[in-house]
Amino acid sequence: MSFINLFKTKNFEIGHGLSTRSYGGIIRQLNLEEFWRSLTDKEKNMVRNVCKRSYGLSGFKIDEVDSYESSLTTRREASAFLLGIGIWTFEMERYDLTEKLLLKAIEMSKNLATVHRCYTWLIKIHDKLRLDNHRSVDECISYCKQDIAILPLLFDENEQHNRQHLNLIPFTVLMKIYNELGYEHEYNETENLYQYYKSLI
Repeated sequence: MSFINLFKTKNFEIGHGLSTRSYGGIIRQLNLEEFWRSLTDKEKNMVRNVCKRSYGLSGFKIDEVDSYESSLTTRREASAFLLGIGIWTFEMERYDLTEKLLLKAIEMSKNLATVHRCYTWLIKIHDKLRLDNHRSVDECISYCKQDIAILPLLFDENEQHNRQHLNLIPFTVLMKIYNELGYEHEYNETENLYQYYKSLI
């Protein structure tokens, strides 16, 4: 390796090391630095302001969420934090940001109950958007199917932790879409599954 290339490589490593330590507060606590860098400045400000509402403290400074010097922490794990923020941004109709938050929550989740809740909100997003956006029809179908696919494992997890919660929205939304598209076979298959899981609740 040439001296120039070596110099560039070392500088990249140093710069990269600094960038990974450029955030503090909740973002550092939950190991969300890389995700945080992927957001736009506007999206970061939305998350900061939602955190301020969530904490409900009059003296809360929004830069405490990610400032390098901040020692602000949360008792929630990363996936629960992201899901909570995502529900707020959904109500604010910031659907692009909400989807980013929910997909990251799914990636980081340690339990299927949280994954199931994230899919519920992802389905709600694209169910609202699909009448004006054909891509959302495909996304909605995909999220419904992904949610349905985890239900057998979710039932096992719920039994282990004595939980009852199960949202049947992936079935109802999927049946609605199939009915509108005239997909009779797919509709009937989904309805049969829906009735089965409904009987288990």
